[in-house]
Amino acid sequence: MEEITQLYKEFRTIDGVGVCKVYFINGIPFSFDEDDTPDNIKSVVTAEEKPHFTNEDLYRGSSYLLEEGFELDILLEDINDDLYDDNEDDSPYHKIPKRY
Repeated sequence: MEEITQLYKEFRTIDGVGVCKVYFINGIPFSFDEDDTPDNIKSVVTAEEKPHFTNEDLYRGSSYLLEEGFELDILLEDINDDLYDDNEDDSPYHKIPKRY
């Protein structure tokens, strides 16, 4: 199983859903919370400027992580405990090279 080196969340746009919180492991988007939306226009604009995802992107990401041996139910519990309540965008998006 691959080691978790980076676990983060950020507001991103999912086509057909809109701007919401997306969760990443090692840069791979694998889940989202459509009920967690930005409360200010700056966060919406920032999310819209980043590459958008589709439901298929999230499906591929979660499938890949399952193939690598990650237990997503446990990871989601950990994420909710560690990341969900702070209402901050802790994305390293602006610090990492673009792959898009």
